[in-house]
Amino acid sequence: STTGVHGFQKATPSEFTSPNSPMLIKEFDGVVYTIYNPIPRYNGIVEYPGTWGRTPIVIRKSTDGGKTWGPLNTIAADPERGYCYPALFKTNDNNLLLGMCMGNGTDGNTLCRLGIVKIDIDTIA
Repeated sequence: STTGVHGFQKATPSEFTSPNSPMLIKEFDGVVYTIYNPIPRYNGIVEYPGTWGRTPIVIRKSTDGGKTWGPLNTIAADPERGYCYPALFKTNDNNLLLGMCMGNGTDGNTLCRLGIVKIDIDTIA
């Protein structure tokens, strides 16, 4: 049975890996978007100074309220840069604006540089 104590669903593994920074989930016009770092720290990863392993950063969407998710769409993947603390806004012309920290070792750390990326909603699989 999938029902646990007091009618709550039993815990099951998530398809989302443990991110090195908070994952963002936001809904616009009935579509749920999530932005996160999909690859946790693992043995053998090259972690550049100042990035804290926060690369790549991806976006996924769900059209059924978060029950299922589309594929990973890479937003940025420079291994020498860390991407974290996303903020997402929808524009009137069918785009998303993503603000995030995106520093690197030269900057001192990931939190020292901010960036904005424009994403055409129609390009998100």
